[in-house]
Amino acid sequence: GKTLTALEPRTEINATNTPGEANSIFRITQTGSYYLSGNNQQNGTRSAIEIAASNVTIDLSGFTLFSFITNDGPVNNIVVRNGFVEASFISLLAGGADPADGCVIEHITFSICTTQAIRVGDGCTVRNVRLVAPAGNFGGSIRMGNFATLTDVTVENRASGSAPCIDVGTHAMMERVLTRGGSTGIEAGNYATLRSCVVANSLSQTRPAISVGLGSTLTDCISSDNQSAGFSMGNNSRLTGCIASGNLGGGFVNANANSVSMINCTADTNSNEANIRLGGFAMIS
Repeated sequence: GKTLTALEPRTEINATNTPGEANSIFRITQTGSYYLSGNNQQNGTRSAIEIAASNVTIDLSGFTLFSFITNDGPVNNIVVRNGFVEASFISLLAGGADPADGCVIEHITFSICTTQAIRVGDGCTVRNVRLVAPAGNFGGSIRMGNFATLTDVTVENRASGSAPCIDVGTHAMMERVLTRGGSTGIEAGNYATLRSCVVANSLSQTRPAISVGLGSTLTDCISSDNQSAGFSMGNNSRLTGCIASGNLGGGFVNANANSVSMINCTADTNSNEANIRLGGFAMIS
């Protein structure tokens, strides 16, 4: 039988195969599959890995990066998986301010983050990712564009910056996402779908812990013990089996949201505002 390398040729990331430049320890310039063979130590302000090609897969192989992964010039379809990122981040911006699209970040644990941990563009996936004690306020711990997918993601003990733990665009899909602490939990644009998501102990007194735009669907989500409102949703949203408990700014709150449907939802021990305060044509059962 064929070896794994024969089935999927891979290149080791090292000084010979992927030599760095002034801004990077290692630099990838060709499409393909790459892997680490050891921990990568911090080296001043240089990137651990700089990516200058699209369609690149990087397997951290269970090792730890102590510096960041970023890109040089427009890139898309980047996969980073299987490892640890300490005191750093993964930021894939395609040509300046435009984030890279079609990226996958999976099976990564971030720790001691002092800035945004993940920054990617449209159509990207983050799954099986844990952020431990991230701090700071630059754009949120995870920031993604439209059509984002997040599955089995945990953001915990984030310091009280000005941005949400998770900040995504329209048509996002989230399942089993947990945020605890931080300024606020989840902010998503229109037509979001959230299932079994939990936000607790967020610190903002003005921004709802979970906020979604119009036409969104939330199922079996929990918002509890936050300093502001538990949920805020846009027009024509539907909530099923959701719980708002112990939030200081009210439970389900958006006086401007019309035609909201709430089925088998629970609001209790929320203060300062009503447990439920919505606009016209709301359906509650």
